[in-house]
Amino acid sequence: MLQILRNLGLAFVAVFAMSVVVASAAQATSGTLTTTGNVTATLNQVGEHVITLTDHPVSGGFATGKCKSAHFKGDGTVATGSTSLTVTPTYSECIFAGLPALIFPEGCSYNFQTGTPIGTEWHVNTNIVCPETKAIRIVAQTCEVSVGSRSNRVTSSVANAAGGHLTLKTNIAGIHYTVLKDGIGCPLTGTGTFSQGDYIGTSTVRGLDAFSLPVALSIH
Repeated sequence: MLQILRNLGLAFVAVFAMSVVVASAAQATSGTLTTTGNVTATLNQVGEHVITLTDHPVSGGFATGKCKSAHFKGDGTVATGSTSLTVTPTYSECIFAGLPALIFPEGCSYNFQTGTPIGTEWHVNTNIVCPETKAIRIVAQTCEVSVGSRSNRVTSSVANAAGGHLTLKTNIAGIHYTVLKDGIGCPLTGTGTFSQGDYIGTSTVRGLDAFSLPVALSIH
């Protein structure tokens, strides 16, 4: 009996040790941010940020929106070891479906969670996070669309860039959205809820200290 207990004890130790090794390896593969102190992250677009909504693939009902200015400010701060970044968007000078448009975030934000490395980049798990009953609204004359919360879209990536900042390539597929208004001149094919939206855009991610001075930000 004593020998059996010893064997069980050794087996337990071996299993525990293996679980620690596996957990440590998994943790090591996720990218972590490196900076000095607590910093606020800001994102500024590089090129155009484009959202494409396809409400009827067969008949071809779709609309594309883009903005000349897309700015994102960090909610709270990040520090060395952080694996998550949440930012609130501000869009201006926008066009949707060929019409002048306004985009109202309505308190929604984007949450980026670092994942595993691929070459010189890291996967990013992207979430659209909105307060209850709220959604991002796109209003363009006879068109009006809302985009609500969306989770676990592992299609974005982040990489270190020269100058002590990051380059974030956002690619959110399968966005759920609701067409609230589809009037004359709007290229969509009726109101309702759909799930074939895509958002693509590249941003420069910089860190700022409490005095809004630049601080180096990297991922490892």
